[in-house]
Amino acid sequence: MANNDTIPAARFYAKPAKRPRSPSPKAPEPPQSHTIPVANRSNSQAIHTSGHHFRKEVYVQAAEEMQGKYSMISVDTLLDYLPDKTGMPDPAYDTLKEVAQKTNETEMYEPFILAMTPYIAKEWTFINTSNHFDQTSPAAKYFTGSDIKPDIGLYSSIREGKPFTDSSEAELFGEFKLSPLDDPFPCKESAAARDTRGQIALYINAIQSTQERTRVFSFLIVANMCRLFCHSRAGTEYTKAFDHTKKSFLHQFFWRLSHAKKASFQGHDTTLKRASTRMNPDAAAARKALQLSLDAPLYTVTVADKIFYVSRPFTFAHLFPVGRGTRCYSAYDPVEERVVIIKDTWRDLAYEPEHKVYEKLHSHKVRYIPQVVAAADVNGIFQMTSVGQWTEAKPLSPCP
Repeated sequence: MANNDTIPAARFYAKPAKRPRSPSPKAPEPPQSHTIPVANRSNSQAIHTSGHHFRKEVYVQAAEEMQGKYSMISVDTLLDYLPDKTGMPDPAYDTLKEVAQKTNETEMYEPFILAMTPYIAKEWTFINTSNHFDQTSPAAKYFTGSDIKPDIGLYSSIREGKPFTDSSEAELFGEFKLSPLDDPFPCKESAAARDTRGQIALYINAIQSTQERTRVFSFLIVANMCRLFCHSRAGTEYTKAFDHTKKSFLHQFFWRLSHAKKASFQGHDTTLKRASTRMNPDAAAARKALQLSLDAPLYTVTVADKIFYVSRPFTFAHLFPVGRGTRCYSAYDPVEERVVIIKDTWRDLAYEPEHKVYEKLHSHKVRYIPQVVAAADVNGIFQMTSVGQWTEAKPLSPCP
């Protein structure tokens, strides 16, 4: 199975940023519901939160990983990714102005939540995550051995009885700063700006690597200014900074995102659907064939005209924030009653589809290579990235 992608070949195969070590097979933690295993990447014990009291090497690593993978867009362009703002209450600014005047960052979170809650769907909720580590999602530890702790999380359901910070269930994470020196764009060279870029990359990647996603949204507040983000496997789009105490862009963003009727508009990859297990003999057979526990997630995925059952990927490439994001799954074929391998990747259109290559190899009697059962490109909302279009129009920002 392959997703369309428009990453230019020259950019995709350019000299990569310095990457963490390849994961050891002994490093992954035990699988948990809604998560996938990841390796602990370094010996750093720095907690990933918003203060800049000491240098955090993990931010530097994350910023290097995203080097050259940014593009600035207008706020209107980003908002156009989401449904319209029909039904949104009139924007209120008084509380936001008070929040912007705070001199202690931790005092910003709760009043901000109070001010913006009227602009999210009824079942959605903001959570002050600033004092709660993400202990449920191993992929949150991608660049280091410690946990992330973002300032605010937005969830599509009530969190009663659940962890405050959970990358595997969060819709997005938001970050707050006091000083303009911490504003990472347009790609400033200061250490503070670089660290903020790395910090945002960590939070976005924690969600992307623990969920089935085509996009991850985020936001950054710096005093009275705000930026919105939309990240895909091709890179991160960021908006021009705007004064959210005077303009309604942030109100519109939360309203549009939370009221989208289709999860695909919110950045979820709906090509994988939760399998119905009630009175479903195929699902029961899939669990047995894949040796899954009763609480392990089970999905159906359609490739061409064939339906397969999968659970979690057993590969690690999708833990990188950009690139093909390849995931390989053990999959159960209910028609043939056998286990096969499904490879899901964001495909570069500059190259021939992989299954076509296999067909040619088989036609020349090449031995010991896989036999393709089914192959197709996935269509739908956000199933094609747009970095190729950006580079046609203007180069990506060369963030240091």
